[in-house]
Amino acid sequence: QGLKLPSAGGNSAFRLPTTNNTPSKREDLIVMSTNDDATVSKLSAVERGYYQDPFLRYFVSQPTKRSPLINRGSYIRVHCIESLILDFITQSDFTGTPKQILNLGAGYDTIYFRLQQGGHLNSNNVVIYEVDFEEVVRKKIKIIQDTQELSKHLVNPNYNEKEASQAKQCVSLLSDNYKVLGIDLRSADALFSTLKANGFNTEHPTMFISECVLIYMAPENSRAIVRWAAGLERGFFIAYEQILPNDLFGQMMVKNLKSRGIDLKGLKEYTDLNSQKKRFEELGWKKVSAVDMNEVGDHWLSREDQTRINRVEFLDEIEEWRMLQGHYCLVTAQNDNKESGIWAKLQRGKTTTKH
Repeated sequence: QGLKLPSAGGNSAFRLPTTNNTPSKREDLIVMSTNDDATVSKLSAVERGYYQDPFLRYFVSQPTKRSPLINRGSYIRVHCIESLILDFITQSDFTGTPKQILNLGAGYDTIYFRLQQGGHLNSNNVVIYEVDFEEVVRKKIKIIQDTQELSKHLVNPNYNEKEASQAKQCVSLLSDNYKVLGIDLRSADALFSTLKANGFNTEHPTMFISECVLIYMAPENSRAIVRWAAGLERGFFIAYEQILPNDLFGQMMVKNLKSRGIDLKGLKEYTDLNSQKKRFEELGWKKVSAVDMNEVGDHWLSREDQTRINRVEFLDEIEEWRMLQGHYCLVTAQNDNKESGIWAKLQRGKTTTKH
């Protein structure tokens, strides 16, 4: 009682069109609006000084100051996932080997621009694929095209504004090391064939990223993606999701989201760390780790960084902060048994191995 739940999905400024949308289309539009909300929250953390991202501002029309709870949560989410990505692309086992990152439901994520600006992609032979709803991709492409500070980072870009077709075309931005594709993730066959048609190679080391994406999908749809990804011999998967819907805080979280028309379909089946791990294990992943975001914040941030963010913005709602972070988790999965490289961090959490 008295807990102030943060906005965990839809943008309060988002308005659904008044045209004749079917219930399923309206639901899709609401899910798409969560991209706007997450982007606004990340920009708030950037502008407060938690981290640097000079590209986010181009994707936000109305910057909004978020609470310290949201700012800190956004920073830790971005920091841990970017840290794993950097470890993956610089891993010595893959030196000289082409590598891929597939960002599922990427929205307005700016990881490509940050890595490209830092020289990390070309020097490590990395191609980034992003997939999201056609409407989201179309908007993102338009922003990139119209913004020189973004488009200058593209290498030999080609833009395709055609609808999806039997020729495996889709609304897309295709460049040498960055490919943005408008595909409905619920159409697994279309996803797999379109990726293949645009150069995705299942033989290359590949990192899959899903930030609050699988949880919006019906379990049968998300399982199809996780199972397919497990078929890559050198595959790695990062999933960031909500958990624990049945305690008091979780019930309030779910109620808050439902009041805005947001249904976390996956949360009904994957409710805690154990069920999150079990999903990946049963679908073919050899090694799986699942930790809540308190574990990440407590052990993945250096002492210096923890001190720094305390100076950036004072947080006095410690109990609420711990509850909030305890209702989000980071799941990581891999298909080899090596304990070095990017997965050394995971030894701090509980890791299970299938034999």
